[in-house]
Amino acid sequence: MSFVSVKAKTWFNWIRKEFTGDQYWKWLKASYSKNTTSKSALMTGDLLLIKARLPYQQEEQELNQLAMIVKDPSDKLREAYSLSPSENLFALEANISASNKKEISLLPLQDLLATYKDLYGQDLLYVYRQLELPDRKEKDDETFPGLENWLLALKGKHYAKDQEALIHLILDKNVPSTDSPSLSSQLISATYQEMGLIKKEELYKYLRADFIRQIRHGWEMTRISLLRGAALCSGKMLELGKQS
Repeated sequence: MSFVSVKAKTWFNWIRKEFTGDQYWKWLKASYSKNTTSKSALMTGDLLLIKARLPYQQEEQELNQLAMIVKDPSDKLREAYSLSPSENLFALEANISASNKKEISLLPLQDLLATYKDLYGQDLLYVYRQLELPDRKEKDDETFPGLENWLLALKGKHYAKDQEALIHLILDKNVPSTDSPSLSSQLISATYQEMGLIKKEELYKYLRADFIRQIRHGWEMTRISLLRGAALCSGKMLELGKQS
């Protein structure tokens, strides 16, 4: 994984210092205004970073939630997750459910987008990162042969503590209490390993590094190299007006 450069960090820290509050959000949205994509371009393995302001916090803070796109899932996955046959784009994420349990979800992308819009209104930005993959086949089960069974095995899984998150579930390994990457970034790191994009022996390093720490706050311009000649391309703003 290629980590963001010191120069990029310094530049962005300067931006955050110079622009705060509404000024920062205007700058952030303007920075993506000419670099957009529609939902029709989304493919399995692409990432969606959801940025939102948290107005109820005393200090200016942001939500940075990560989801992975699953396109045209199999009939088995649709049945297991009770997915609508009329939808073709879904989002894999780990979050707190309505029953106040932390769980793994595969839900229609449109539902996920609507939920966050209801919560945060206009203080919201969806950043899309394409998974560039030179050996992608026409069908996902040929491109990622282990993905279906992995997602089926995750159905109904819950976890009790943020700091443990998916580490015990996936690796059955103790983690120091100081390591608490986001739940969804841990889930997606492990899913990428099942997709052949991360070495198994390096998975723990990816889990600790936390995808979100690399792609939040404008760091989306940093290309992340993966296995199979794959890469996460620079970020684009997802246009919600165009339907898939």
